[in-house]
Amino acid sequence: MRVWATKIDALDMAELFPPSANAVEQEYVQMERLREFIEISPPAVLNSVEQFMIAPFVVYEGLNFAYQFSSLDTYKIGNVLELAPNFDKILKISSNRQTATIQLSEAKKESIEFLKVMAEQDQVDSFVKCVYFSPSPYTEKISVYELSNNAAKTSFFELNTENIVPLTEGELERHKDIITFFTNAFPDSYIFKPNKFILEPDLLDKISIRLFANVYTKLFCCAQDESGTILYIGGAYPKLNKSN
Repeated sequence: MRVWATKIDALDMAELFPPSANAVEQEYVQMERLREFIEISPPAVLNSVEQFMIAPFVVYEGLNFAYQFSSLDTYKIGNVLELAPNFDKILKISSNRQTATIQLSEAKKESIEFLKVMAEQDQVDSFVKCVYFSPSPYTEKISVYELSNNAAKTSFFELNTENIVPLTEGELERHKDIITFFTNAFPDSYIFKPNKFILEPDLLDKISIRLFANVYTKLFCCAQDESGTILYIGGAYPKLNKSN
C-alpha cells in the first residue's frame, strides 16, 4: 500500500513555506488604482489562466477574491495587465518608489458570465474543471468557505509527491500556460480552495495535484476530520526553472 499522505502538526506548516524572496524594507508605500482597464471588455473566450482566476467567482458566488502579483521580475507587469480587463479593480502598489505589487480583484460580470457559458458547454480547461467544476458527491452540501468558518476539527497533511504520476509530454504541452503562470507568478508558493475535494488516495491522481507537483516540490492540504472535505491545498518551493 502506498503512503500517499502524512499527517503533520500545524506548527510544521511553517516549514512548508519558503522565506519570501520579494521582502524589502519599505521606506515609502503608495497605492494607485488603475482605472483605464474598466472600460476594456474582457475576451469572450477565456484562456486557461483567466478561467482559473475567474472560476472562484462563479463557484463561490457572492464572494470577492484578490490576486496579488509580486514576482514582477519573472511575471512581468505586462503579463499581469493582460489579465486586467477581466477585473473591475486593479491596484498598483509601489514600495520605495518602484512597483512592488499589482492586485486584481472584483471580477467583471462579463467574465463571470463568459466562464459560466464555457462550463455549460464543457469548454473549460481540464485543470480548472478539476479544481472548481468537478465536486465530489460525497462532500458536505455547503461550500468550503462555510466549512472553514465553523468550529469543526481539522488536520494537516503533506502529500507524498513520490507517488504522484508525472505529467506526460502531451499534458505538459496542453497545460504549459497554466504551468508557466504558477512557475513565474507564484514561484515560492500558492494556496487554493478546491471545490469539494475529499481526502483520499485518489487525490494524487487528479490532474490538478499532478500539475502542482510539476511546479512545487512540497504539497500539503488541510481537511475537516469528520467529513474528509479538503479546505485548501497548497504547493511550496519551486521545482521548475523560471521561464518567460
